[in-house]
Amino acid sequence: MLVTSRSFVLSAVTLAALSFSGLGCSNSRRGANGSVELLASGTAAPIGSQGLVPGAGLGGLNDGSIQFPEGSQFVGPAIQIHSPARGENVKVGRVPVAIQITDKGKGVQSVIVNGQGVQVDAQGMATVEVFLEAGMRTIVVEATDSEGTRSERHVSVLVGDLSKEGTQVAEAAAVRLTDEAIDFFEPTVATAVEGQRDALRRQVLTSKPPKDTKFTSFDFGAVQSELDATAGGVRFKLEIANVALGIEYKAKFLLFFSKKKRGTVKAGTLVIEGLATPTLDLASGKLSSTVSNVTAAVRNFTVPDWAESAKNDLRKGFQDQFSQAAAQGIDQALNDALAKTQTQGDVIKTAFGKTIKASWQLRGLSCDDEGINAQFGAAIQAEQPTYGSDEVLLVGTPSAPLGGSGGQRWNGSAAVHQDTINQALHALWRHGALNFTVDQSTFDKINPLSQVRLDTDALIAAQPELEQVLPAGTPIDLDIETQMAPYANVVAGMPHQLELSLGSVRVSWRIQDPASGSIVTLAETVYSLKAEASLQDDQGKIKLVQSGNVEVHVDVEGNPLPGSEPLVEAVTQQMAPQLVQSTLDGLPGFAIPAVKGFTMTGLDFYTYDDGLVLTGTLQPAAKP
Repeated sequence: MLVTSRSFVLSAVTLAALSFSGLGCSNSRRGANGSVELLASGTAAPIGSQGLVPGAGLGGLNDGSIQFPEGSQFVGPAIQIHSPARGENVKVGRVPVAIQITDKGKGVQSVIVNGQGVQVDAQGMATVEVFLEAGMRTIVVEATDSEGTRSERHVSVLVGDLSKEGTQVAEAAAVRLTDEAIDFFEPTVATAVEGQRDALRRQVLTSKPPKDTKFTSFDFGAVQSELDATAGGVRFKLEIANVALGIEYKAKFLLFFSKKKRGTVKAGTLVIEGLATPTLDLASGKLSSTVSNVTAAVRNFTVPDWAESAKNDLRKGFQDQFSQAAAQGIDQALNDALAKTQTQGDVIKTAFGKTIKASWQLRGLSCDDEGINAQFGAAIQAEQPTYGSDEVLLVGTPSAPLGGSGGQRWNGSAAVHQDTINQALHALWRHGALNFTVDQSTFDKINPLSQVRLDTDALIAAQPELEQVLPAGTPIDLDIETQMAPYANVVAGMPHQLELSLGSVRVSWRIQDPASGSIVTLAETVYSLKAEASLQDDQGKIKLVQSGNVEVHVDVEGNPLPGSEPLVEAVTQQMAPQLVQSTLDGLPGFAIPAVKGFTMTGLDFYTYDDGLVLTGTLQPAAKP
């Protein structure tokens, strides 16, 4: 998501460049079915015919002394949105929108705010309430004159409660392993037991033997293990082959005499079963385990000939002794391993030269009859923020519940809350990583196949009278300021899983006046984009693809160049879907954090409330 956010901003940059470089475009909007509907646009009158003084100097574009005719600035009636302001935080529910519509000589035929018709008073004023759900939402105001010419203005707002950056998302992510995945750990457990051969030998030989008996040796062969999740924990079963226990028995006779007899008690297979229940102390962050219900049973049990009469007693003692030893040994081994398990920490990531810290914490561990779940909390923030507000929009809903066995389809699943994604996007934005300048060389790197030239020739070609003001062939730089943090909204019950939004990207078109050397702003445009995207499996990595409409709104602000607004809107709307798709196509797939030593394939994705869920098949990674 960190890479995606900047690439998404670069989409807006490319749209801006294409908009001002296009010629002869009419105004347009994207229809509900994704088609482009072309609308008649106003025709800008020649500058010279309406009183612009040639050679007035580029400085007039900045100080307002050069004024373009009103008829060339607007496609339809003029629109002002008095409230809410761009980037404002509002509560979920009905939000009042105050607007003002100004007739530009052709009347005001209709006014629409977020799809609902509005009546304005004699001064063109109106206040209407629109219902806004939590997230980044865009309010769009449209006005049409008597000739059907349309104009538009928009503001994007943050809807919901804001939290300070660094606030932990208690249910940031979750991981589930089914019984089928847990089976892959069985050889590891068996190997671990075999690796404890010397320690187990010492434990057995120093344990308390039955009366008049001494243990002299102990050994065992190969170990097989079985692990199964239950509602009470993880049930384990160890089958230990060829267990041999050397004993020395002191046999008494004639009251005062005794004789030592030596031999080996053998079990073809020793079966040890029990239940391990993991526990997390949230306050200390420590994991521990309790081993209970441990039993031992033997198969193919043999004793020395001299002990045949006591075989049943020896069998019982053998089983009791090993069940106690096993309980102590397994409990100790588990708790030693869990004590070394990291349950919280910091992950430092660098993107675009900016450092982002994710502080994570294991907050829950639970078992059921089909698998094990781990719940994680996380707080993500910029290490050294330099831009924007320290408040981030978090919805704070519970994460997606993980359950089920998956059958033949999957054995592992993971859930990520949209709050986690948005904390990462906010952190990158706070670093100022989404504010930058694009010149011709940068633009060519972004779009290597583009023929667009960032210079004044394209503007002069679109409006020849601008030659009186603009020096031909002068390079244009685009200063990009992403005024609102990118926002990802998980969409439940739709073919696409994500809506990626940019609420306010301000693009300033600037040139250097050859005469004075001063920087001159030619135009200010503010973009908002919302793209519907889905996740796909890209050879075991997650790939973002466009899977629906792309909604784009653009406002040309200040003292716009003649004809710029319809030109910008038309080209932007027509190019947006292709550009967003090509941007996503250019992003590399990102790897899935999986269990160490395992890979996940056969990915599938779905949504649950405000969470993204992926399922797949965990397999042991191939050894090099």
